[in-house]
Amino acid sequence: ALAKHQDILGLAQVVELRHRGGSRTSYLARGPVMRPDTKEQTGFFVQHLSGLARIDHNLDFLIEPSPLIEAELNQPAYLGQNKLKTAPRLQPGRSILVDLAPTKQELLDSFKSKTRYNIRLATKKQVQITEQTSHQGLDQLWDLLQTTAQRQGIKNYPKDYYRTLLDSFSPLDCISILLAKHEQDILAGLLLIYYQNTAFYLFGGTASIKRELMANYLLHYEAMLLSLIHI
Repeated sequence: ALAKHQDILGLAQVVELRHRGGSRTSYLARGPVMRPDTKEQTGFFVQHLSGLARIDHNLDFLIEPSPLIEAELNQPAYLGQNKLKTAPRLQPGRSILVDLAPTKQELLDSFKSKTRYNIRLATKKQVQITEQTSHQGLDQLWDLLQTTAQRQGIKNYPKDYYRTLLDSFSPLDCISILLAKHEQDILAGLLLIYYQNTAFYLFGGTASIKRELMANYLLHYEAMLLSLIHI
């Protein structure tokens, strides 16, 4: 934690990765998390964390900041001053930031015509979007994640990982599971986490049936509208 007179300014969760041969890497993913009024202290905090990693005799300190602060830390002058360099990522390397400030109609108008068509098609076909924060909703999302992973040849986290996310963030009212349903079939789902003025779309999956209903398009649009309420 970065604190001043017992006032918390920022937090970071640093994980120690152990490698074959005994070497270790300190790893900071999607952080540090700073209070909105203390973001100018981000560089100082990262420098301090790097020093702590050296004290612990770790070989490397790997930082993968959130897109909200990455531009600040990725400046050549800052990298050189703090003896940092770019490195291959462990987390997905691309994030898309969508401005949710426009009105509902302006947001819809900003999409490509084909996207708008698919959203209206799903609505016309009576695809329903529901919000869940229950373990039952998580089980339904998990089934979609597994189906998607098998179809695309990728791996998911263990189910307990998602359950821990839900149990940790539900009491804070900053997590949602959204499901797209048609009749008795669950066609698509995603998980959102809200922090400050940003909604983070972390995980999503789709079923292999009724794909012609374009449920995923409506799901993502409704997720943006729901995010406006939470942030």
